[in-house]
Amino acid sequence: MRVYTKVLLTGLSLTLLAACENTDNRTEVESVSIDRQKEDIYDSSGSGDTHYLREVERADPTWAGISYSSRFASNLDLEYIAELTDPNDLTFIIDEMIEGSKRQPGIVDISTPLYGLEIEYTDGSNEAFHLWVTPDGTQGTVMDAAETHYIYTFSPEVSERFLSFIPDEDIVDSPVQADWIDDNAFGMTEVIVPYSGQTVDQTIMYSDFILRGTYVSEEPADVPESWGDESIAYYSFKVDEVLKGELDTEEITIGYPRYLVHWVWDPETGEELGMVPMVDPTRPQPTPEEDIILFLNEGFEPDEYLYFSHESIVFVQSDDTLRGASRYYDDTFDSTHTVERFEVNNDWEVEITLVVENEDLPLDDPFAGMTLDELKTMIP
Repeated sequence: MRVYTKVLLTGLSLTLLAACENTDNRTEVESVSIDRQKEDIYDSSGSGDTHYLREVERADPTWAGISYSSRFASNLDLEYIAELTDPNDLTFIIDEMIEGSKRQPGIVDISTPLYGLEIEYTDGSNEAFHLWVTPDGTQGTVMDAAETHYIYTFSPEVSERFLSFIPDEDIVDSPVQADWIDDNAFGMTEVIVPYSGQTVDQTIMYSDFILRGTYVSEEPADVPESWGDESIAYYSFKVDEVLKGELDTEEITIGYPRYLVHWVWDPETGEELGMVPMVDPTRPQPTPEEDIILFLNEGFEPDEYLYFSHESIVFVQSDDTLRGASRYYDDTFDSTHTVERFEVNNDWEVEITLVVENEDLPLDDPFAGMTLDELKTMIP
């Protein structure tokens, strides 16, 4: 069994680079690590239509491992359900699934992935991806584990061949998780890795809307039935001033990723026990009547909702100076661990320990010392 120990999902660098052609001669690629290449690619600016996965110069692949991958917040699962070494299969994965995919517009928020994919290359580099591929004849979706704001899709035919690599009994149509059962309790540790690599300029550039105002209520609205997704909560926000973008209403609905969500299963019977909402202790909750600035992007469907850009909530203090809302900026935030306990149907109880890991907490607040007027001069 191979063990995957390298990739952590930071997913916060919102950067763009002009598209370039694929390289056909991978064996002659200079020995520059894929991690280093991606750091430079995602930290550059350019076209919003860039297919980032084609920007990477890869050596020949030597091995690929497929695992279940039901967790976004830490690393891919450790046990592989399929391993590939045939050159034709490896070339197919790179040419058709990775570089041959189609970049989808905008910055995304998406459900828990079904599979993880790790690839190793002749120069010692490796990279990892999250995959959504179901056995229903639809197109598949791939996401770079090193930058989780963008998704790419590939055809149903490519999906079908990918699933042919996996034993029939291991193909799934929903996330797999819950091999950690102990009597009547589930136990899991969720590691949260704080990362702040985005400047104020980048936050402004990659936000479709920047609004000043207040929350109408601290309680979220009901999730629309058409979404059926407890990972999205909806809040109403009263707009006092539009700093960027155009809005037709003074009150908007914002989709907010309030929960980390895990599918819970009974591993003995395979019965689904329910969805576990887990409040993220690193996210500030809305406070009505507090003067704040939001950095927003458009939702999946027109007029469906707006969702937050990262590092997106900024408090406007009484003297018009700004303060970032992330708890990572607060040196009083308990960064050790928080235990959350939930009851789900069938009288099962779930216990999850959240562990925040970063030696450099608190992080620097990028808005500290800035005034509202200074921010306004930066917004095009």
